Amino acid sequence: MQPKHLSDRLYFDIETTVHPKADEFVGLKPLTPQDLNVPTLKKICEGAGLSVSGKKDMLIDRAEKDPAAKEHLDNTLKAELKTSREEALEKAPLDPDLGMIRAIGLASGDGPINVTVANENPAGDLLQVFGGVDGAEVYPMEAYYAGGVEAEKFIIEWFWEEAERHRLQLVGANILNFDLPFLLRRSMDLGIKVPVKLELRRFQVEPICDTMQILSHWGAFRYKSLKFMCLRYGIEIPMPDVDGSMVQDMDDPTLAQYTASDVWCTRELWKKMDGIYWPKIVNVPNQN
Repeated sequence: MQPKHLSDRLYFDIETTVHPKADEFVGLKPLTPQDLNVPTLKKICEGAGLSVSGKKDMLIDRAEKDPAAKEHLDNTLKAELKTSREEALEKAPLDPDLGMIRAIGLASGDGPINVTVANENPAGDLLQVFGGVDGAEVYPMEAYYAGGVEAEKFIIEWFWEEAERHRLQLVGANILNFDLPFLLRRSMDLGIKVPVKLELRRFQVEPICDTMQILSHWGAFRYKSLKFMCLRYGIEIPMPDVDGSMVQDMDDPTLAQYTASDVWCTRELWKKMDGIYWPKIVNVPNQN
């Protein structure tokens, strides 16, 4: 059944952070000499006065048999491992195996924006927040703290319930490449039953509408951020000076506002695209 109204859609955004066991997960795969490139291996051999001729396997064999080169090799592997771990942890919020979901924002049609933040506080604490553009309130929003050890599980289950209720009519920016795959991986890790069957295929505008993919013409043009597209096409951003790189250090109220800001921008951008990238959708009062 094709949706006919703005109210049929669920606009959403997720915000992610580093998993508390990310450092442990990164350590699952140790580096070996095979992970080093040939120029590095040649430098190790050269430093020990060894021949630098031959392919990678020959260089490794030569370095492992010479005490001085072996010590240099081991130290290089330790340094490379440290660097790779640091890089992996820095990018952990973008990696579904090393990150976790800290907040989810949802808006059913043209209704209020609801945000749930996972933290260590007791579940159900209500945080009433109002966002604005230049000081003017532009959207009502409710934000709840989902606390305890299963806070992330709670907010993900909340998302899937809402996705099912909206018959998977989902709208977001980069949700095919990031948000939805991230939600699926975290659901697998936490043992959450996904009540819907997702088709993460490209070249669709229904039921899943990825504004970033559509506006890039599925990668034919350079991908541009939600913030850029809003600035370019005259959509006011409630929190223009904040971005996803700051999520790790945000307090919960700020995170709730930032998440709601992204949901607001997503919905406004979708309205801008409506009637151009798909047949015009009838805008009726929210029925959900």
